[in-house]
Amino acid sequence: MATAVRLAGAGWLRLVARIGALHAVGMAQRKADSAAALKALAEAARDLAREGDAPCWSPMFRQYVRDLSEAGGHKEALAMLDKEKSPAARALGLIGVVEGIAAKQSGEKRR
Repeated sequence: MATAVRLAGAGWLRLVARIGALHAVGMAQRKADSAAALKALAEAARDLAREGDAPCWSPMFRQYVRDLSEAGGHKEALAMLDKEKSPAARALGLIGVVEGIAAKQSGEKRR
């Protein structure tokens, strides 16, 4: 409930913009600089997890964890999920990890 109140404030737009920008930067850097991409994607997923009490974040959280795992950051994603208190966020995050690993493997097979 505290998160929902915090999200309703003026800082909500800045938070969404920051997390979205980190995700966009990480996605853009995936091929050019994988270490920087992992750092940006991990930070976006961690920041989103901190705001995870709001149900509206769940699909976005799953996608961010998927993108992080697909970029090779599955260990970081699993470490983050290990600290997650919400069972729903953990479950969605684990689905995202599996989807990311599968997408990475299927992409490697096509090459």
